[in-house]
Amino acid sequence: MERVFEGKKVSKGIGEGRIFVFRRNEELIRRRTVYDTSLETRRFSDAVEKSKKDLLSVLDEARKVLGNTGEGIFSSHLMILKDPLFLDPVREMIENESVNCEFAIASVTDRMTGMFSSMKDEYMKARYSDIKDVAERVILNLSGKEKYDLKEDGPFIMVSDTVVPGDLMRLKDLGLAAIVARKGSVYSHTAILARTMGIPAVTGVDFSDDIDGLYAIVNGNVGTLIVDPGESTKTRYGREKEDLLSKEEKLLLLKGLPNITLDGKEIEIFSNANSLSDISNALNSDAGGIGLLRSEFLYLEKNDYPSEEELFINYRKAAEMMGSKPVIIRTLDIGADKNTSYFGLSGEDNPALGLRGIRFSLQHPETLRTQLRAIYRASNYGCISILYPMITSDFEIEEIKKLENSVKKELKDAGSPYSDDVKRGFMIETPAAAIMSDVFAADCDFFSIGTNDLTQYMMACDRNNDSVALWGDPKSPAVLRAIENVVKSAKKNNVKVSICGEAAEDISLTKSFIEMGVDSLSVGPSMILPLRQHIRGLTLS
Repeated sequence: MERVFEGKKVSKGIGEGRIFVFRRNEELIRRRTVYDTSLETRRFSDAVEKSKKDLLSVLDEARKVLGNTGEGIFSSHLMILKDPLFLDPVREMIENESVNCEFAIASVTDRMTGMFSSMKDEYMKARYSDIKDVAERVILNLSGKEKYDLKEDGPFIMVSDTVVPGDLMRLKDLGLAAIVARKGSVYSHTAILARTMGIPAVTGVDFSDDIDGLYAIVNGNVGTLIVDPGESTKTRYGREKEDLLSKEEKLLLLKGLPNITLDGKEIEIFSNANSLSDISNALNSDAGGIGLLRSEFLYLEKNDYPSEEELFINYRKAAEMMGSKPVIIRTLDIGADKNTSYFGLSGEDNPALGLRGIRFSLQHPETLRTQLRAIYRASNYGCISILYPMITSDFEIEEIKKLENSVKKELKDAGSPYSDDVKRGFMIETPAAAIMSDVFAADCDFFSIGTNDLTQYMMACDRNNDSVALWGDPKSPAVLRAIENVVKSAKKNNVKVSICGEAAEDISLTKSFIEMGVDSLSVGPSMILPLRQHIRGLTLS
């Protein structure tokens, strides 16, 4: 009898096959008392070294099959295996509590994944699956057991509580047709891999265990798992699969074409990026540049501030990957829900109105100085601009200019080359910035309007509070009027304007933004070609 399980779409496409319900290695994480803790610690160290060798092999394969996307994801897994934040607590638990290392790994992993999954920032929340994947790899190397027990050949759908990146790499050549998970995020590395590999994926599905072995269809376009479908459903999805392939082929034909309306109005489409793997996806999607490279990914997965050299290497790689296309690097936007212990931020009653963005950076000027040095050094390798978050006053701008001049003088005195054409931009995210945009325009080259926060602050509506979601609409007249006024101020001062945030991806607003005079939209990589298709069908007049 046909059953439909609803979830959230993660990776588009339609996949069909037998269901393989995968239960992760629960029997390996029972607590045992050990009497030789030094022997147990050696077992852990040996398993970590074996896992590093495994990952180097996976990394090599991912690099060949998936390019920079695979390299970025599995390089981050290797970093976890070298991170004292993961390794030290496991060793301490073995030595202090005389427990087996499998249990210690599982306990530490639960604490770390709990920390990430409680974050409101979706990108950081999604990092829990990477830690889980690495921990599972170490535990498997301790046991020497096989991970999967596929009972049949042919296409299959992997259904599990969580699906981790390693699952996709191990199963891709064995007939994996789709993935379904109870937990997961569109921002996770699993989701990124699925989209890159063209594997349909759905998350948030509360499935039942009795579906194991049954034939099913996964619709990644709407987020459903259809178990034991009837003949009419099979026929309908067969037609839909053919139509989808035809639409994807048509989108690919848009690569290299301008984003221009039927009556000749052109707008740039840039990509947002949280990591180097996102930049690879942006290139594959024919982005005009990186409109927002978030720096947080270099800070929040560590247990101490990254060094200037580490920042420089990442920024340089981003610039080199994009070549002559612009890369806009936003300085550290920490605070509110994006926090970790070494920042030393105390709990705030209302963190959205607290020490975040440029406020944090100016209270920790050495952190900003280190970041600016890395950005300016990397500017010698591509077209880099700097974007400052949460600007609200002239005071902040004056402090930024002083720091920039100081850093450039240091680099010049040290003979360290940098570009003289690094542009400065301000995020317009608050009513203060929107009202003062005519004044702020005198000190920058471009504005980036963050519609998520601008809507939150304009409408006095917490964007993470579902009970007031009705009021948190970027289509609100007050928000659209604020955006239009910012664009007018920018045009008078020859300043470019970009829209980022969810509103940039909303095609019902695209025509309005172009009519206002917005210069660019910054969206997720998967939205670039659909947005181009929409723009090329518009007539403004």
